[in-house]
Amino acid sequence: MELYLKKLTVSVLIVLNLTLCTFSLSAYSFKVPYISADAGILYLGNSDTDSAPSPILRTIGTTVPFFYQSLLDELTFVIKGQILFWSGYYYFNGSRALPQEVEAPGEKWNWVLATTIDPRFAFEYSFNHSITAGLDIGLAFLLRFPIISSESSSENSSQILQYFFSNGRFFYPENNLYIIWNVFDNLALSFSLKFMYPIFHLWDTENLPFYDQFILSALIGFMIKI
Repeated sequence: MELYLKKLTVSVLIVLNLTLCTFSLSAYSFKVPYISADAGILYLGNSDTDSAPSPILRTIGTTVPFFYQSLLDELTFVIKGQILFWSGYYYFNGSRALPQEVEAPGEKWNWVLATTIDPRFAFEYSFNHSITAGLDIGLAFLLRFPIISSESSSENSSQILQYFFSNGRFFYPENNLYIIWNVFDNLALSFSLKFMYPIFHLWDTENLPFYDQFILSALIGFMIKI
């Protein structure tokens, strides 16, 4: 258990270090033009046929851009950060933590709270005053913690936590495609698709298909301009 707490500490330090680096980069063009309140749905791939099907979950969070640099008249380089929250049910089958339904036989479940923290680098192209399209890439850190468990599954919380933080399963390269619609002078809407890739399958020796633990989010952002 101590080993995985150390891994958790290292992952949090990495996130903080990346955040500090991006803030140091932003000294020249520090700018927070808006804060976005994000909400949507999240698809989590699951290939195991003996557990719950791939869950579709609700997610909420916020996005804050803090570095802008104009490259061309219509093209802008942006550094931003996002944090998302979601939750779901899991159980431990002896070797893996798998999605579970709360109505599962035997009531073996653990309620897991998840947080995704990701600094990102984006390029935005403005077609006109109303519409902007963007593409960004980044590194997402998926931090998942079992919070509540059923009576018959309480002893599995530490095993689930260990699974989440072993073999780099908290590390996801990602990219986003999005459109920003400037509705009013002080309000805009964003529509985005966020792809998170389970690159840890390259070394975790589980021989799972690529879509297992792949994450796709569809989000709407309410962007309040400052």
